[in-house]
Amino acid sequence: MILITDSDKARRDTVAEMFYYMGILARSVKPEDVMREIGCRYSALLFTSVDFRGASELAANVRELGMATVAAISDEPREDFELTFPRGSYSAGIVAKISTYRAIRGLHPLGRYECMGIDASADRPAPTYLGEPLPLTRTEAMILRCLIINYPDAVTPSDVLKYAFRGSRVPELSSVRTHISIMNKKFRAATGHALTEAAGKVGYRLYSARTAVSV
Repeated sequence: MILITDSDKARRDTVAEMFYYMGILARSVKPEDVMREIGCRYSALLFTSVDFRGASELAANVRELGMATVAAISDEPREDFELTFPRGSYSAGIVAKISTYRAIRGLHPLGRYECMGIDASADRPAPTYLGEPLPLTRTEAMILRCLIINYPDAVTPSDVLKYAFRGSRVPELSSVRTHISIMNKKFRAATGHALTEAAGKVGYRLYSARTAVSV
């Protein structure tokens, strides 16, 4: 998952949606919210500009945590960022460079989502279970990725809306239950068992998952 930040909301939201269309979970937040949001679920933090006050200090603080690769869109290389990309860079190129950078360091590439025989990685045409394709829609695939990165923890319906949907097209909270129900029916038809289990009053988590890979 990738966290996008900038003082310009329109700019950071646009970049986040570009990653969403690639099948990568992306969250757009204000700079002052980064330290509260960043965590082990994130592979990278991307600054869509570096011209706002406090950008260098924020980058240093996140790098000190050692959890996410810190990158920026900037026409000039910056020592305070691990990676920089010139303005106009394509999102696919950004993903490839971040993934290579992380792989060299023994870290999981950006966009890889694997758990319990399920592979919902962004570079696959469709999610698979034990190599067999699953008939999931784009939205269902994003929900699946949200479940994978949070395993073994449960996700609430609010979490699903926050991380698995485009910021400009978030539906009603009640629709999450409908999506999960449909996904369970599809998964049961394909594999013989459910995809998720209820986690008390908290929400949902993957059913009988064994090994998860964060992204």
